[in-house]
Amino acid sequence: MKIEKILITVIISIVLIPLASLSAKGECKCKPEIILESSDLNVFDKANLVFPITITPFQGKKINILDGKVTDESGAPVAKVTFQAEDEIAGSTTTMVAGGGGKRQYRAIVDKELPPGKYKVELTHRLSGNTKTEIADLRVWKTGLTESSERKINNDLDYVYYANMFLQLTAEPSSGNKIPSRQFRIYLNTDLESQRPPVERLSVASDNAIRLSCKARTATLKITWVQPLTGYEIDIFPSKTIEIRQQYPRINPADQSPNVTPIAANKMRVTVRNIKIAPASDGSEQSSFAEIKASVGAKVSFLGGITGSVLAKEPTIEKEGDNYTVSFDFTYHVAPGTDILHGIASFSLQAQSINNCNGKTSRPDEKTINVNINKELYNELSRIYFKKSLKERIALEYYREGFYCSDSGKYKQAIKYYNEAIDLKPDYHEAWYMKGFCYKIITDYDEAISCFENSLKIRPNYHFSWYQMSSVYSLMKNKQDMLKFLRSAIEVDKNFKEKVKKDTDFKAYWEDMDFKKLVE
Repeated sequence: MKIEKILITVIISIVLIPLASLSAKGECKCKPEIILESSDLNVFDKANLVFPITITPFQGKKINILDGKVTDESGAPVAKVTFQAEDEIAGSTTTMVAGGGGKRQYRAIVDKELPPGKYKVELTHRLSGNTKTEIADLRVWKTGLTESSERKINNDLDYVYYANMFLQLTAEPSSGNKIPSRQFRIYLNTDLESQRPPVERLSVASDNAIRLSCKARTATLKITWVQPLTGYEIDIFPSKTIEIRQQYPRINPADQSPNVTPIAANKMRVTVRNIKIAPASDGSEQSSFAEIKASVGAKVSFLGGITGSVLAKEPTIEKEGDNYTVSFDFTYHVAPGTDILHGIASFSLQAQSINNCNGKTSRPDEKTINVNINKELYNELSRIYFKKSLKERIALEYYREGFYCSDSGKYKQAIKYYNEAIDLKPDYHEAWYMKGFCYKIITDYDEAISCFENSLKIRPNYHFSWYQMSSVYSLMKNKQDMLKFLRSAIEVDKNFKEKVKKDTDFKAYWEDMDFKKLVE
């Protein structure tokens, strides 16, 4: 008897409880529902929004009524939303749901592309006189990458070189992190592997980067977004093909070792050794380096106390082991009684790479190398040395010690020797000049200005002091005095116009219009 009662109770529950949700006419009085995977929707302006929803209970195609619209920020409707059941899409693996209370999956489709901006998507589910409405936020993004990301990628593509390395990159779409990275594809390949499958994320790291082999000619990049439901693909970085170039070698004159040697009356030989030129990879299988072709300009500029000097032998360049050596001869003319030849010899050095695998030549790397000429004129010195007073001779010895210290980077020690020389010979303009130079290096700018002023009181036409004063005022951010003294120096020696464009003491004013006007 107990078992029979239990079975009767179960049967009543199965039959009568569902009937309670039906009207007298047999209609369902169930509460309609709309289930959204996310209430935060995102799409690009070159694609229609398509997103999944689920409704319940599903009673039948003509019983469950779906409607939808998109409104802008003012509430005005701008687009309609249509619906397509997943089980009715060709190739879908979703099973048809029979009427009777189950769930059914749909694709909600906005009927047009929308301009960038913020919107609301309103979905309505009607079932037997009952209504359920869901509202989701929609953000439409401009199709593409952020400006900074696009700029960086384009810049990186400008420097795609053959190398024993791999091309890597990271992209940032205009949507930021609002659209999952897995929905993007990066197509990156060379003409040797054009069918290479895309990377399905927003970065190409070392594990899936491409090798820039010397046998390849071009590299191509394209970045797309893939609509996850439809597979519709749009470009957010259109396909760009660039030529793979040979990287240039890098000239490094930091360890240069210059030597100035008298070779005849009023003639000097300049030899600059230990110039390093780092080779670039040629992208070959053997991980070899490209050949280096180095050359030196035929022109040498002479500045400072050697302005007016003339080349006696054009510059030549030779390779010595892993380094390079440049040499040239020049003749000079100095005023009687000059003890030290002081100035700068400036020349240009170029280097190019030649790919051993494909013969491509790089653009040149070019560096201007400045050689400080500070040479005692022994012939003059031997003739006039003993005509000097004892004080002058001792002052000269102090000056020499100061010069050797400053040439070795011991600027504070050098200043002490220059002070000793000036105490013995107050009109020693070279000592005033070098003392000012040392103060500039150690950033005691007021003392440097004072020293250069004293140098000019003794030798007013020493335009190199004008130039140094201008550089100090530039470092002090005193534009007015910088321009004033630079103008004085340029009036005497036009070569300063080119020198100042490369002198980092003036870097703060390289883009200043008054500065540009003066040095043009």
